[in-house]
Amino acid sequence: MTKSFIYTYNNFLKNFLKNNYSLEESVFKEVSNHINFFDMPKNSQHGDLSTNVAMMYSKKLNLNPRDLAQKIVNAFNDNKKELFIKKIEIAGPGFINFYLNPTIWQLSLRDILDNINDYGYEDVGQGERVNIEYVSANPTGPLHIGHCRGAVIGDVLASLYERMGYQVTREYYVNDAGGQINQLISSIRYKIKSFLSINTEEDVLIYNGEYIEIISKEILQKYSRAVIEDPDCDEIIRQYSIDYILKLIKNDLKKINIKHDVFYSEKSLLDSGEIPEAIQILKQKGFVYWGKLEQPINQENIDVIDREQELFKSTNFGDDIDRAISKADGTHTYFASDIAYHNNKIKRGFIKLINIWGADHAGYVARLKGSVKALTNNDASVEIILCQLVKLFRDNKPVKMSKRNNDYITIDEVVDEVGPDAIRFMMLFRKADAPLDFDFVKVCDKSKENPVFYVQYAHARIHSVFRNWNETNKKKFDEEISNMSSNFDLITDPNEIDIIKNMSYFPMVIRNALITNDIHKIAYYLHDLASEFHSLWNHGNDHSEMRFIIENKELTQQRLCLIYCVAGIIKSGMDILGVTCPESM
Repeated sequence: MTKSFIYTYNNFLKNFLKNNYSLEESVFKEVSNHINFFDMPKNSQHGDLSTNVAMMYSKKLNLNPRDLAQKIVNAFNDNKKELFIKKIEIAGPGFINFYLNPTIWQLSLRDILDNINDYGYEDVGQGERVNIEYVSANPTGPLHIGHCRGAVIGDVLASLYERMGYQVTREYYVNDAGGQINQLISSIRYKIKSFLSINTEEDVLIYNGEYIEIISKEILQKYSRAVIEDPDCDEIIRQYSIDYILKLIKNDLKKINIKHDVFYSEKSLLDSGEIPEAIQILKQKGFVYWGKLEQPINQENIDVIDREQELFKSTNFGDDIDRAISKADGTHTYFASDIAYHNNKIKRGFIKLINIWGADHAGYVARLKGSVKALTNNDASVEIILCQLVKLFRDNKPVKMSKRNNDYITIDEVVDEVGPDAIRFMMLFRKADAPLDFDFVKVCDKSKENPVFYVQYAHARIHSVFRNWNETNKKKFDEEISNMSSNFDLITDPNEIDIIKNMSYFPMVIRNALITNDIHKIAYYLHDLASEFHSLWNHGNDHSEMRFIIENKELTQQRLCLIYCVAGIIKSGMDILGVTCPESM
């Protein structure tokens, strides 16, 4: 029982399906890759574990769901003793409910305790290289709170992949070329000219805010008026502005403990000639042609340019229409740059790519996935996680304007008010593709209504119990763990058993989060585990015999081991999320 007993049941079920049925290749692959067939029922009357596998695969196996369920039950019943099964029931259209011998929970607690530093983590990646690209905001101003969500998701995902045996490169694509950079240059030039009382009619102030004024003044201090008035000074403005803003961005990311290994310049990609190289690969493979775009079905509001142009066969990969890779003037589209950038990643040895994008990029997903498949003959893949908007509130009232940057709230401003822990945890407390409401007042509230406080407080409460024990026994509990009882036969209360069940599920939670990239599930799980602990604490307040430290020394030790494991799993999960776990609050 080194991976949690649920793995045993899961693998038993997988092997049963594979060994007893001639599965089609697609079904065989689905069964092999299935993360977890089992759930823990919310209602204990439905057993300790439940599975709907019979309903999932009955049609594919040409069986009645209840007939397939009965065959599965028979297979498990033949191995009842070694699987600690008390009884199995078929419910409804084909649910299978497992009732387990209570001994398994005592064994599971022993397993958790013995492996507390690594419980649930395994070498899934075996050193495979994975590139995770996140943030990648244009260097045209400080990061706003909307960028923060993708930053945290990407950083946590990278940490999880690393912990599960992958070799991860954390990457930021610096969009330091193109129209928005030209607008930045124009804005800086406008400010500089206004400081010098030079006519600014030809220049437009697109970007504003405190940072634009600071950059303009610094350029004025560093360079002479003659240099600034030279028509060729745009490159000076461009480089100085990008360097300054990138430094701002890196400082903002550092404040929420976000790190990157690589900052890859779009301009360097354009200058390197890699775009024609990548397009040539697609041409040789037959995925690029000259033609006219057709009007997308049911999308009459989209204007399609009626001219022949170079097109990528994006419809071969599920897109609505083929996509242009060149413009009328012969230059390449932004999509062509994206193709070349991802080809560069592939040339660097990555075949597993993950991008964290804003939801406004949803229309680009199919074409980019298709281009990566086309470049590599399906050997490489890119997974794209779309992040919905973050809406800011203060005591349920919308917050829209920034004091320093006129139109948006920066990460820097939010960190100054609520700190990095609240930001990181709350950015993960909704599924990425669902909008997120962030209330400044609620995330600072010291109550169970504040999820991050609720989880941290559970960890701190457990350590307060240890301190109480330490003072009485004149030694540290965590140093006594190895001398504790080898079994947990006195842990029998239903509330204690329920929390062991939940801890036993942790390996499947992190494995599921890894496979699906749904890391919000870790935050949900930790909040649920913390809630169970607080209930156990309150149960002890109401019933003195259920307190953690009582006269019965052996039961006290077993209960302390139980909550030691709770603290260990909370700490382990919060470490992945990059959120601190204080021992006192």
